[in-house]
Order: sequence, then structure tokens, then C-alpha cells
Amino acid sequence: MSSSFDLILKNGKCFIDGQLKATDIGISNGIIKSISKIEKTSNEKILDANNLTILPGIIDTQVHFREPGSTDVEDLESGSKAAVIGGITSVFEMPNTNPPTSNHTEFNKKLCLAKNRMFCNYAFYFGATPQNIDDLKKLNDLEGCCGVKLFAGSSTGNLLVKDEKDIEKVISNSSKIVSIHSEDEDILNLRKKFIKKGDVSSHPFWRNEECAMSSTRRVVKIAERYNKKIHVLHVTTKEEVEFLSRYKGNVSFEITPQHLTLSAPHCYKLLGSLAQMNPPIREKKHQDMLWKAIRDDVADMIGSDHAPHSLQDKKKEYPQTPSGMPGVQTLVPLMLNHVNNNKLTLVQFVKLVSENPSKIFGIKNKGHIKEGFDADLTIVDMNMKKVIKNEWIASKCGWTPFDGYEVKGFPLGTIVNGKAIVWDGKLVEKPPVYICLEPDHSSSSIILCEGLSEKRKTLSSMEGQYLGPTAVICPEYIGDKSILSSIILCVFMFVFTTQEGRFGGEKLLVRNDVGLGEASPNVLLSTEKFIVDLFRRGGVPVFKRPTRNPRLIREAVRSLAASSPILPAEDRFVPT
Repeated sequence: MSSSFDLILKNGKCFIDGQLKATDIGISNGIIKSISKIEKTSNEKILDANNLTILPGIIDTQVHFREPGSTDVEDLESGSKAAVIGGITSVFEMPNTNPPTSNHTEFNKKLCLAKNRMFCNYAFYFGATPQNIDDLKKLNDLEGCCGVKLFAGSSTGNLLVKDEKDIEKVISNSSKIVSIHSEDEDILNLRKKFIKKGDVSSHPFWRNEECAMSSTRRVVKIAERYNKKIHVLHVTTKEEVEFLSRYKGNVSFEITPQHLTLSAPHCYKLLGSLAQMNPPIREKKHQDMLWKAIRDDVADMIGSDHAPHSLQDKKKEYPQTPSGMPGVQTLVPLMLNHVNNNKLTLVQFVKLVSENPSKIFGIKNKGHIKEGFDADLTIVDMNMKKVIKNEWIASKCGWTPFDGYEVKGFPLGTIVNGKAIVWDGKLVEKPPVYICLEPDHSSSSIILCEGLSEKRKTLSSMEGQYLGPTAVICPEYIGDKSILSSIILCVFMFVFTTQEGRFGGEKLLVRNDVGLGEASPNVLLSTEKFIVDLFRRGGVPVFKRPTRNPRLIREAVRSLAASSPILPAEDRFVPT
């Protein structure tokens, strides 16, 4: 096949439908356009993936990037940089920041903090509190929200929801999947007597199996009662695995690489408080059951629970030491090493980190290598042996508990929305622009925004310069225009905004704020897709607003226009 592509990956072994196939991948406008043998033409960028394995982009479903509040140890930029160097293409970031991400104001502030700074796709959790339960009903249209995070125990700020009646309200009222840190706060308080000052190995005795099991039993009961989807984070105990394996309809759960790799008491003797996290690293009998959950396809996901702290704080005397460790950059090499050691298959690994996160959280066009899907790809060398070193860690904290740990299998390339962000293990691109999760109204799922794509025009938002038109797509804007007239207007704008030199390089905001009348949802969605594709083919960056609420659309566009770094004030559109 010969065609024109923005990027071609050649000679790689591609993970397609559970098998490795020797083929090429052609990418255009951030989308996988061809999976076949591709002949090079004159203008295409070629990346040789010979002897490399190309996997669907890996999604880390649990990271703490600490911004706002603790940016001395991590922020959204540094955390996402660590992610892509480690082969991660998308992250779900947690709300236990300072202030917590537990209201719409703070949520929108975090979106603003992420804008133009993150190297990978991202979504943010909305933190549940006893006070914001009514807000949880209204999250379907919240741009960039992957779900609700419930801390049933071990929380910071106002995010603790420990009483059963409040937990029940959160789960029953949430319009999104509820992901749960499942520890029983009352048991934690009762068992503080087991804490041995200066002895971090007492950590799993304080936070014992019943502490986890009691909470997990309770949240599953509530989910079943209300027929609601919940996701239990970082499961650590034999008892939980046996229990959760019986509830696979509404309930999913995940395991961390560190719980699969480290075990007590050895980890505490070797690493001290560097191995301290919540829930804790436990004895090998629990680790063995976690591996059984992987082998038996009972576990649903693997997430890093990336939770960095400074080495200075980690060196304090236990229990003054904070719980948590960095992990977003080491998830892939650790798990590939386990694949090479026959602890799990490559098929199982991909299912746990790509396919299942996409399916369970409803992420559109991710999780598989397919034509028409987003070009998010993780490129690895399955045979490369490497020793993980602190010096390799891009996180601000600058350390990993796996310093000196030798692995076989290593990430070398990370393609995010069609751009090679990392190649040959080195960062080669600045952060992409405007990549975040937004709702897919047709299925109440979420999709990754197309963002600000470009073809023939020059976009450099980092310097605040863009030489060409911009489209703000609001196809559901209230108005009395017909669908036909909307399409005609879009065609008109497409023709005149994509002519070379038509505007002589001046900055122009192209408007599509016409309404689609009383069209059916199917017609509405297909028309919206037509409009977006039209602009994309012309190389026009697209701001695609995710909400159907006309007031919110007006507010969003007004905010966008007022703060736009790429449009002079006189060209900014402020709707009335």
C-alpha cells in the first residue's frame, strides 16, 4: 500500500488481536490509517522499529502528580514526562492534592494547570467528600473527568468518606464509576497500637488484612444493592482476591507492580520506609494470590499508584514517614520483566494495561492497534536487559525503590496521538497540546480529545504562536439553523480557511456556533463527526467543546477566548 502519512513505523512486531504480526503502521492526523506493508513516499517520517515490539498505548489508571500543593516532589509536567519515558501514553490522576480536586472550581483549575504542559493523555478524578455528594450526580459532562475517587480510609484533607451511610450516598449518587481506596478507617484507628516506632515492618500489621477486607466487603455490598460500577484500587490481600472473584459484573479491581514484585518482610529490611505505602506490601502468601488473580484473568488492571515523596521525608522515623512511592516510570519495565519470567503472558499484560482500562472506563478508540483508532503506541524491546537506576527517574523526587533492579524488557518509544514523544528511550518532543478526556455523549463513555491538530500550518503553543485559522466546534449550540445550512457553512469555512496564503498568515478565529436544530442524536453525532473531520483534513486546529449545555458552552468558549495564548484580543470570540 502506498499513501501519504505523517509517520510510518516500519519493521516492528505489532500486537494485534492477541498476536504479534510483522507489519508497518501508517499514521495521519493522530489516527492509525494503515496496518500493512507501506512503501515510503517522499515526505513521510519513518521510524524503524526493527527488533522492537509495538503495543497499544499503555494507560496508567492511578497516579498522584501532586499538583497543586506538593510541586516540590512532583507536578503535572514532570509526572507526565516520567510517564512517557516509561512507555505510558495516558494517565488517570488522583484528587488528593492541596487543595483537593473535589469541586468544579478546583477541577477546572487543574485542567488549566495541565494545559500545554503534559506529555501524555490525561484525565482527572473528582474527589468525593461527605459534603459534595449532590455534585457527583452531575459529572457526565465534565470534561477531563475519568471517575470519582472515594477514600474509604487513609486520606488527606477533606477527602475521607468513612461512614457507611456517606459511602452509600457516594456510590449510589455518582454518575461515573467510583474508584475506591479500600481500607476501613475505624479499624485503622483501633489498630494504631500495633505501630512500632522506628520499625516500618510493623506497617502491614497495623493495616492488616481485615482492615482491607472489611472495607472491600462493604463497598461491594453497596455496589450490588444499587447496581453501580465500582473499581477497587491496589488490592493486596488473599482474602480480597477470593472475595472479589465472585463479583465480576459491577466490580473491577487492580493490582500494583510493587505488590507483585516486593514482599514482606524482606522489602522492609532492604528498603526501609522506601517500601512503605498504603495498603502495605504484604507477605508472600498474599503476593502469590495476586499472581493467581493475574494468571486466572480475575484481576482487571495494573496501575502504578505513583505517589512520590522526597527522600528527606522518607528518612524520617517511622511512623512519621509518608506512605507512597514513585512508579509510573517503572510499571512497564517491571511488568515486561515478569512477562519474560513467565509470570504472565504478553496477552495478559496488554489486557491489564490497555484493553481493560479502555473497556471498563469507556475510553473511545484506545486500547487496541486498529485502523481508525488513535495512534497511541508503546514500543518496547522485549530482549533488552537494563538495570533501573535513580538517575533514570524523571520524576522530581529523583528515586525509585527499584534502584539497582535488573529487568529484561524495556520501553524505548512512546507515540502519543501520532507524535513520537519518546524514541530510543529519549524525550524528543515538547508536550502535545490540549489532550484530555471528554465525555462521549452517545454512550456515556469518555474519549480522548483530538486536541489542536495541524497538518500544513505551524503550531507552537509553547511560544504562543500559531499561523493559521482555528475552529471552535460547538455543533450543539442553540440556534435555528438547519443541518444542511450548518454543513454548507462548514464547507465554506473549510475551503476559505485552508487556502495557502488566503489570510496572509493573520490570526483568525473560525466560528461554527450554528445550531443543529431538533435533529435526532444519531444525525447530530454523525454531523458533528463530519464537521470535525472536515476541519482536520484542512489542517485546522479544533477546539471541540464537550458539553451540550448551551450556558456551559458559552462560558467555556468565553473562557477559552479570554485566555487564548494564540489569538490576539481583537480576534477572540466572546459569545453573547
